[in-house]
Amino acid sequence: MTDPNANATMYQLSKDSNFHFGILRALAMATYDGADIDECLVAANSIVPGDFESFSKSFLAIANNVYRRALGIAKTRFPVSARIAFFSAATYFRSADFHLHGNPADARIMDYWAKQTDAFDQGLALLSPPGTRLNIKTLDFDIFPEEMFHVAGLAALERGYNVAHIRRSRTTLTTSPSGQRLHRRLGKGSSPPSWTYVLDKTNDVDPEAVALYGLSLGVMAMDGVWDFGAVVRHGFGPDAMRIHDSGDKAKFDALAQRYLRPGTPTSIRWGLEHGMWAFNTGSPLDFVTEVQKFTLEGVTRYIRTPVLIGDAHDDMFFFTGQARQLAEAIGKWATLYYFKNQDSIGTHAFGDWGVEAAQPGDL
Repeated sequence: MTDPNANATMYQLSKDSNFHFGILRALAMATYDGADIDECLVAANSIVPGDFESFSKSFLAIANNVYRRALGIAKTRFPVSARIAFFSAATYFRSADFHLHGNPADARIMDYWAKQTDAFDQGLALLSPPGTRLNIKTLDFDIFPEEMFHVAGLAALERGYNVAHIRRSRTTLTTSPSGQRLHRRLGKGSSPPSWTYVLDKTNDVDPEAVALYGLSLGVMAMDGVWDFGAVVRHGFGPDAMRIHDSGDKAKFDALAQRYLRPGTPTSIRWGLEHGMWAFNTGSPLDFVTEVQKFTLEGVTRYIRTPVLIGDAHDDMFFFTGQARQLAEAIGKWATLYYFKNQDSIGTHAFGDWGVEAAQPGDL
């Protein structure tokens, strides 16, 4: 199994390329009120490459500090400052949780989930007008719904859209909810990969003026993923997959244990740990089997609306070619956009351009 992280062109915030991305992910929230650059860099300074605990503890320390500060701000006099502090704390609690899933019984998983939810909701209440949470159960792999507010929600508002995880007219629905993760956190196991029924829950939306936007496996087009199972198969390699395909669960699971040891490249270890957690299984073979369902083969013929497909120059998680394969399968409805390093937009899951590209009047 090979480490997919290579050939980085950006300044690295950690010698561990996966940790670099995790820090960058939090740092990127600063553009739209979800983090502070200084706070993220302070957290980064104490993160030890390859040490999952240090990643969690570094962000937890910042999260607790910022949350305490948010509570101390006079909300009626300084609602914007309080709101940004609460949103930032929520981001850091999410980051503190991210690498803890190797032990599903770890109480911190639920604790940090509750803390990020509380912090985000307090920030949401300080919007003008106040925001309201309505959870719609959909499916995903590793993104929090709250994250999408900073990734796309505020950007869309600036561009004249109404934004909802729920409903409005002339709306961009930002979907990346924690379906797999939410089911796992609530003890309900995993669910099949389907999320498009979100629109069925929103009865006051003009279907001719809607743009769907999402990240991670909540919407496979943003990273141009044709077949997530193929990515996992490629990671394990042909020898391991022959054992998997033979159905020898004991042998495959024993083989996979080597990828769960400290010292294994972070992307590999985290991918397997989190994957088993998200799919509610302790068996690597079961995870690899279930993830094969995350494919758009046989689905694209039903797509009859414009789709923007992103392909990142420096994508560190998915091998090249899938975005183009997806675009070709969708045909005339697809627009494939290549996010290039030379334009400083070549990182995995870069999606700001998508909000402007999806004009509701054209859908």
